[in-house]
Formats: sequence, C-alpha cells, structure tokens
Amino acid sequence: EQLRAVPKRGMGYGMLRYLNRDAEIHNYMSKLPEAELSFNYLGQFDRVTSASGDFANMAEWKSDASQQGQRSHVLAVSGLIGDNRLEIRWEYSKNLHRPDTIEKLAQDYLQALRKLILHCQSPGSGSYTPSDFSARSLSQNKLDKLVSKLKTKR
Repeated sequence: EQLRAVPKRGMGYGMLRYLNRDAEIHNYMSKLPEAELSFNYLGQFDRVTSASGDFANMAEWKSDASQQGQRSHVLAVSGLIGDNRLEIRWEYSKNLHRPDTIEKLAQDYLQALRKLILHCQSPGSGSYTPSDFSARSLSQNKLDKLVSKLKTKR
C-alpha cells in the first residue's frame, strides 16, 4: 500500500532532484543523501523471448559498475522473470561486503518472498485494498465493511 501510494510510481523524484531548475528546490534536494541501494525490476521477459529469439539467452545483465570499477550504489539488486522463473542478481563489492553477508541477505530476501507468496495464496487474501480504487478517502476498514455487505447480498 505504501508503494502504491507513491504518486506516478515515483517518476517525479528523479526529475525533482536532478532536473529541477528552481535553485531552492535543487539546493535542498542536492543535500539529501544518495541511495546506497539500487533495486531494479527489469520486467517479464517470457513474452519478449517467445516473440523473438533475440533475448532468449540473456546470460549477461548490464552492471552498474563503471569501467574504472566505481559503482553507482553500494549494493545493486536486479530482477527479471524469464522462462517462468524469477531471477535476482546481487552485485556488490568484495571490498565492502563479505560474500557470506550477501548470501545471508539474499536468503532472507528469498524467505520473505516465500512468505508473501504463501500469504497471497491463502484463503481470504484476495481481498481488495484502498489503492485498488480511485476514492482516496476510502480506508481499509471502510472497504472491508463494503465488501462484506456485498458478499452477504449474494
């Protein structure tokens, strides 16, 4: 719900921070700390690969490290769906993190995903949330009551 509440899926943040010409806003935004984590969901490539063999064997993903070895972020996490599987790539510097630390983080991430999947597959979890509707004043409690009334009228 928090992610869904971000206006225009966060598109305005980059423009506000990096492209805004208002000196006061630019000054304020430039003082904010840079993100240390980059998370990039690249999308679902199953549809692309079935239409064209050009992307069928995407062995290499684009790295966010420069040719000089400088990274744009301390940790970069990228994901895509291909061959009906979710693949997540973790990129980090061995000068900053131990491989077992990143492995533990990845395992915790996998465990959280599995919990989320189990929750979504459980009976009763397919209910609506306020962000499914355009009425901004609709709370989860009001929505649950409305759905309950609709179910009893059937």
